[in-house]
Amino acid sequence: MINFFGGIDLKLATKYLIALFIVAMASCLVGPCIAVDIIPMGQTGIVDNWQVKVVTVFPDATQAVLKENMLNTKPKPGEQYFMVAIEAKNLGDAEYSFYSDNLHLVGDSLVAYDTAWCVPPNKISSNDAFPGGTLKGNVAFLVPSSEVNSLKMYYEPGFSKDKTYFALS
Repeated sequence: MINFFGGIDLKLATKYLIALFIVAMASCLVGPCIAVDIIPMGQTGIVDNWQVKVVTVFPDATQAVLKENMLNTKPKPGEQYFMVAIEAKNLGDAEYSFYSDNLHLVGDSLVAYDTAWCVPPNKISSNDAFPGGTLKGNVAFLVPSSEVNSLKMYYEPGFSKDKTYFALS
């Protein structure tokens, strides 16, 4: 047993850290390893200078997305478009742009899904809003059908790893 730094037993500390790591990894095997607060659907969360709310979801929006624009691509077998209707209110003291590309989905597979390269019905614009202005519209994602019942949305600002999670049911 070697004691350094005021009596810290490095051998014991290493065993303790390994045990914590094993417990953390085991908890991820039981379910999604997202240990954060999730904002319930219909309630607002604050991200950057925006108050964001999930209004409703369209779990299988494939036909609506395909009908909206002839250039929207048909999903591969086992995939579908998942659409989220959101509202984003500018809480800042200046004009700001809302970037829907900062929105992502994650499900039980723990894989992040970015916004789809498509034009969904009533697409939320990335326009600027003045203080107090609210942008409303839809964001679409292309996801595996097997993930639909476990999806959560998160907002991740550019150049940051801070995420704000929103429930989709």
